[in-house]
Amino acid sequence: MWRTVLLVCLLSALQQPSFCDDLKFRECSPRMPTRVSNWSSTYCVCNSTYCDDAPRISRPSGSFRSYVLISTSKDGLRFSISSGRFRRSDAAPGIKPDASITVDPSVTYQDIFGFGAAATDATGINVNSLPKAAQNEFMRSYFSEDGLEYTIIRVPMAGTDFSTRPYSYAMVENDTLLEYFALAEEDYRYKIPFIRRAMGLSKRPINLLASPWSPSPWMKVRPTWIGSNSLKRKYWYTWAFYFAKFFKEYQDQGLNFWALTPQNEPLNAFGALPINSMEWTAEEQRDWVVNFLVPVLKKTGFDNIDIILVDGMRHLLPEWPQVFMNDSATRKLFAGTGVHWYLDHSYSADRLDDTHHMFPEKFIIYTESCPDYDEDLGSWYRAEQFALSIIDTLNRWVVSWLDWNMALDERGGPNWNRNFMGAGVIVNASAGEFYKQPTFYTLGHFSKYVPPGSVRIGTSNEGPFEIKTVAFRRPDNSTAIVFLNTHDSERIISVSDITKGAIEFSIPGKSIHTLIYW
Repeated sequence: MWRTVLLVCLLSALQQPSFCDDLKFRECSPRMPTRVSNWSSTYCVCNSTYCDDAPRISRPSGSFRSYVLISTSKDGLRFSISSGRFRRSDAAPGIKPDASITVDPSVTYQDIFGFGAAATDATGINVNSLPKAAQNEFMRSYFSEDGLEYTIIRVPMAGTDFSTRPYSYAMVENDTLLEYFALAEEDYRYKIPFIRRAMGLSKRPINLLASPWSPSPWMKVRPTWIGSNSLKRKYWYTWAFYFAKFFKEYQDQGLNFWALTPQNEPLNAFGALPINSMEWTAEEQRDWVVNFLVPVLKKTGFDNIDIILVDGMRHLLPEWPQVFMNDSATRKLFAGTGVHWYLDHSYSADRLDDTHHMFPEKFIIYTESCPDYDEDLGSWYRAEQFALSIIDTLNRWVVSWLDWNMALDERGGPNWNRNFMGAGVIVNASAGEFYKQPTFYTLGHFSKYVPPGSVRIGTSNEGPFEIKTVAFRRPDNSTAIVFLNTHDSERIISVSDITKGAIEFSIPGKSIHTLIYW
């Protein structure tokens, strides 16, 4: 599996310094799905003895005007490497491009905070179902220098639909002072060990984001986990104290949180979706956060935790942030806005621009994104959906983009109410294997090669609408451009940078690429 990679790196090294930090990174072990459609692609098989790597790319000496291209495609490329040099801008191009990208490093936008996903119970259950050696390969694939290097983990506060049961940390009825508050078995078996393993592998700092789905039914107007329901006002203080108790319990386990969202999808319950939920209006949630949550966090020493608003679909923008932040006294209490991608096809990305321009000092983060369940592995359609969303939202001021479950089983679960979904990795416990979907590699083109501290920079694009791009200046002062070709056919791309010159290269149909140059 290493031969092709070695050959590319060694041939490149004859012409210029090699970009391959480790010549022995492992390639995908591909498998085609049993049933093939127009959107089918390979998936990569991992087990206790073998799993592919995300190649490390580092700046070599004498690298001025040099570039490396990392490529993934529907026809089977997975983090494939090629490299070359820029020509002078006044030199004649060798081929006529279909699309011309001009980079302007002097135009800068938002800082990138990082990429990641959630440590759900389902993820922990599926990882634990694998042999130990395969578990290690899974964790390396997401968090090590040979993996995607995720830097944000969203941690559900108690149960979600991707648990085997609905639960909270306050299961004793009328325990208003939370004397019987206790983390669940799921925290000790799945979430905490998973987070510790991730942090032990990662060379980059990992930030934890907490989000609740539902309190116990005894705290709610209707005593149910699901359906149209809200928090009884007499328990507003109890619910705020619940957050502080959660942070203290995790702190005692050596885990500290960067941020919280007050509620996962606060309008879900109004629509009676069958998942653990609790409804809030924007005005009620603002009053609870300002008058209960913030004072309790301050009193208990957790006021350093950032508060992220909304944590729902972008049809709530910019109205929800306006309710919270139009008042100057409360605006300073909030760090940013969290968005879920599920209704993006119905509501314009202009809502992100509007929110940014109203509150330019506050960040926007995509806190949850998840493909639909697909019984056939290897869907390129899901990968392209992710890539389109990430490129579009990063071009609209978003600083981070988080996936939902990191691993699900072959049914898209477990999920206590059968709300099955897709994931970047599918676990086959009976075979002791896990399968990396094309969406896994799509995310890696960003999380691996656009590290925290990167800054989005200006680009202009002349050519077919099928070519989507977004560009960054990385912390090491190199430039990274992510390209997506949604067309079925090969396209020739030209990239011009006033500081480097120009290059031309071809990319296959249905493919995503990260170009890095120094």
